[in-house]
Amino acid sequence: MNDPYSLYTDDTAIFLSDITQLAVILKHIEYIGTFTGLYLNMNKTIAFDPNASNKIKQAGIEVGFIPVKYLGAYLGLGDLTKLNFDLPLKKARAIVARWNKYSLTLDACILVAKTFIFSIFVHVISMVSIKVEQLDVIQKLLLDFIWRGRLRMKMSVFAAPFELGGMKMLHICNVVHALRVKWIKHICDDRGFT
Repeated sequence: MNDPYSLYTDDTAIFLSDITQLAVILKHIEYIGTFTGLYLNMNKTIAFDPNASNKIKQAGIEVGFIPVKYLGAYLGLGDLTKLNFDLPLKKARAIVARWNKYSLTLDACILVAKTFIFSIFVHVISMVSIKVEQLDVIQKLLLDFIWRGRLRMKMSVFAAPFELGGMKMLHICNVVHALRVKWIKHICDDRGFT
């Protein structure tokens, strides 16, 4: 069984190159459950393969449709911008509106921006590709919230550490690059590269 799969406490993904292996992998997961106590809830299990819907149904699994939400990100074909970017953006704007009611110091605004606003996007950004224009929208949302009519400073200074006179604010593009580089490490670790 060389097909990749990942088992989490609340999510499982199985990627099969041949649908005939479905019964084998289900037995394997059932076996793992005998000593972990975890099991697959077949009522919540969905499979995606339009060419093999009869075999999927025979295994007692619902046939699903793409796109599908997996580990917090929508996966599928085509442009998933609406699902992966617009929904978190709407949520972030609601948080900004809520916090705009308060008269916060610059330090407090930075803390709120990093903790409650940008954190909404981190997982999706690390999972799926996001366009530069979308990053610019996020950056503008954060900076508009933080500055609130105050005098602004250059981003390189603003993002610098306290010791260098900065405010230690996130530079969105750098965070995205760091998250993507982290995936290279994951892939290399999985493949046994050092």
